[in-house]
Amino acid sequence: MNGIYLDIGTQTTLWMIGKMELNAVHPIQRGYWTNGFGLGLDQHNEIPSVLLEQEEARIRSLLSEKHQWLEDETHSGLFAGTAVIRNSRNGSLWMMDLEQKFGYPTKVLSPDEEALAAWHGAHSRVGDPSLRDYDEVIIDLGGGSTEFIWKKNGKVVSYSVQIGASVLTRKFQKDPLTTRAYYELIDLYSNDFLPLQSALPKTTMPRIVGGTAVAFSSLLVGALVEDPYGLNCTIVQKSDFYSIYDQLVTLPEEERKQIPGIPLDRVKTLPSGATILRFLFELFQWEGFRIEPRGVLFGLPFLVNSTQPID
Repeated sequence: MNGIYLDIGTQTTLWMIGKMELNAVHPIQRGYWTNGFGLGLDQHNEIPSVLLEQEEARIRSLLSEKHQWLEDETHSGLFAGTAVIRNSRNGSLWMMDLEQKFGYPTKVLSPDEEALAAWHGAHSRVGDPSLRDYDEVIIDLGGGSTEFIWKKNGKVVSYSVQIGASVLTRKFQKDPLTTRAYYELIDLYSNDFLPLQSALPKTTMPRIVGGTAVAFSSLLVGALVEDPYGLNCTIVQKSDFYSIYDQLVTLPEEERKQIPGIPLDRVKTLPSGATILRFLFELFQWEGFRIEPRGVLFGLPFLVNSTQPID
């Protein structure tokens, strides 16, 4: 049976109509829009009502447009909120209102639940079961938080740091960002990452989930990728990353818009996301990373159908 799944993130809402069979997720239709929540937070740490109203209108329009693919009487699926929803003053209440208005189940994911969804989403392809026990690192670099996920003694474990592309953009509030932001990030967040240096399995090529990583698919080829969520883990080598990073942090916004392949809805936040990636490159001595387009959104069917705990 088809369900509709929404990953309401810090800057972007991802949606999918699909189903899960034999531990694999089969999308029928999917897409996304920019919600602007992360950069729109007011001085009281609330998402402005105008943005919430716009989001409700988009969801209502989506449900109406995709009516033929859904069995409304079952209301199968899940609307999930991540970092900006759980950390804002009004996000959780708004999610409760969504459930009342549209009838679909909603859930504000904890960092552990978000990590578990990202892990299962990254392993949700046919022939790539999510319960394989091997040393692999998945990193969900979002707008409001960054989750590190791996397996230990057969269980999925995670560690969350409350930093993301939108968080850093709001904190620094400068354009162009310049490479100085990298050293400011070290000063502000190094202690948050210290436990990972001994706990995280050694890897030279992690798989990275989230809008910042997916945007690199377009930047690598110098043109917008029509369906970045259909990628199969494209590799970004260290040298390619630094070449793109240098442009993102030294060019002002209007000039960044001219970078071939840059997604215009990420022009403001990509420099911050890339700065976090640079920090991780240096901290863990990566040789590159794999762009993993299947993340939290593709993991939501697993949360609906499983009660597997996460440590």
